[in-house]
Amino acid sequence: MRQKTTILMTLTLMLSFGLAACATTGAKQTPDPCAQANMNDTLKPIVEAMHAFDDTTFAGNITPQQTLIIPIMDLQKTRRAFEDLTVSSCLDTLHKAGIDYMNSVIQYLGLFMAGGNQTTVTNAINSSQNLRITYEQEKARLLGQTFTIPPTRTPGPTATAGAPTTEATTAPQGSALPATGVTVTNTGAETINLRTSPMVSGSEIVDQLAAGATAEVVAKNDVGDWLLISYNSKQVWVFAALVKINGDLALVPVYGATPTP
Repeated sequence: MRQKTTILMTLTLMLSFGLAACATTGAKQTPDPCAQANMNDTLKPIVEAMHAFDDTTFAGNITPQQTLIIPIMDLQKTRRAFEDLTVSSCLDTLHKAGIDYMNSVIQYLGLFMAGGNQTTVTNAINSSQNLRITYEQEKARLLGQTFTIPPTRTPGPTATAGAPTTEATTAPQGSALPATGVTVTNTGAETINLRTSPMVSGSEIVDQLAAGATAEVVAKNDVGDWLLISYNSKQVWVFAALVKINGDLALVPVYGATPTP
């Protein structure tokens, strides 16, 4: 009887160890969200939210000054949803950089809507562009990539890493581009800087759009936040958020793009 009991206990222990081993072998480990191989999926909620913010920013940049409150409210809603995202600890720096950038866009659009002076608005735009660079650099670091500022412009409010850029850094001389029927007007009380390239940093100011002046739009950059205008016998770049747009920007070609036959 004692021998049978011993054998039974031995079999029970063996079975218990076997089941434990099977359970250990069959257990699935939770993937590390911060591992390089999983980073694209981990970043997805942040990237999608930023894309939504970029789409509304583009609309804001071409909205008349007096009705800017509508896209600004939409931007605030997207910003709040972005703030409420629950992210892994490895994304804390990126998350904060995104919030800082979104706040800066809302600020410069608000300043423009409220009739802030041109220097103040331009400084706010410049600060916003630098904050976007910080965001893109951190995102690239998480992906194991290197973010390079496009040679044609500092990434503006609607720029994203890897987005196509215009093909030249300065407006062509000789006014080779045809008129589009779309114009811009400086409705403010101060002049607006006109530049050789569609960016604030690293481009030369070559003229100023006088208060009340109107100019013909001949092209736009790839995201539509900078417009190439014909003014004082020159083709120069103006930031779209600083002017009133008269007409449909969809009719304006992207500068450097191959014309459609």
